[in-house]
Amino acid sequence: MKPERDALLTWQRLSKHWSHVGPPLRPAREDVAFAAGVLRSVPHYDEVGRLISILLGVTPELAAILTRTRGLQIEHSIDMINWALVCHGFGPSTLPVVADWYRLPVPDESADLVVGDGCYSTASYPDGYARLSREIARALKPGGKCVMRLFVLPAAAETADAVIGDLKRGQIGNFNVLRWRLNMALQPSAAAGVRLADTWKCWNSAQVDMRFLTDDLGWPIESLHVMDAYRDSDTRYTFPTLADARRAISPFLCETACYFPSYEIGDRCPTVVLERL
Repeated sequence: MKPERDALLTWQRLSKHWSHVGPPLRPAREDVAFAAGVLRSVPHYDEVGRLISILLGVTPELAAILTRTRGLQIEHSIDMINWALVCHGFGPSTLPVVADWYRLPVPDESADLVVGDGCYSTASYPDGYARLSREIARALKPGGKCVMRLFVLPAAAETADAVIGDLKRGQIGNFNVLRWRLNMALQPSAAAGVRLADTWKCWNSAQVDMRFLTDDLGWPIESLHVMDAYRDSDTRYTFPTLADARRAISPFLCETACYFPSYEIGDRCPTVVLERL
């Protein structure tokens, strides 16, 4: 199966569970507050409808801070657009578009703002990171800003066994944290990424008692089913270090700020503010 087709099938599966995905795999309040503060600093942000925004994906928490702009929400999966339409709707000045992030359907220098959440981790490393950065830079007006949350490796590497061990000791706060730690632990290198089916196999072989997760830890059963979307999926996520991510992005975009949230594994979820060179 072609990688593009497999990715679309994976997001088709994930769209069925997306309402049960939470922070840190979706932005928390403090992530949104930081992004909103950056946007308010952009000239003319208070003038409703003056600024042009591009939201990469349909993250509702980010869409909510772009309502004063005229915007596109660009998503490669029609299933995710349908999920957003049913669960959250789209504002009157927002146009959802099915398109490729590497070939944005906008003219050069047309966007005041580009906003996204974890978009780089769906790209190959380093080539995909460079391609996405180049395309964001092409779309941004001079002086425009990109606000993007990254997912990066921790300073100290960990193994999947160590992650499962922390889980069994009750030291992991929610299933979203567990999934992300497993993905990162199983990645052999940023260039190789982690195959989602391998994460599912690791989780399935761990044979963790679901009653421990739901009864003892109090995790909602719905959140556990999100892992089902990983089964048989050849889609790969990539997690470089922050230094390596910066190295791939910096030929095209200049980083002007970086924010680390305070929640669990927040050190792996920095939000960067980028401007075209």
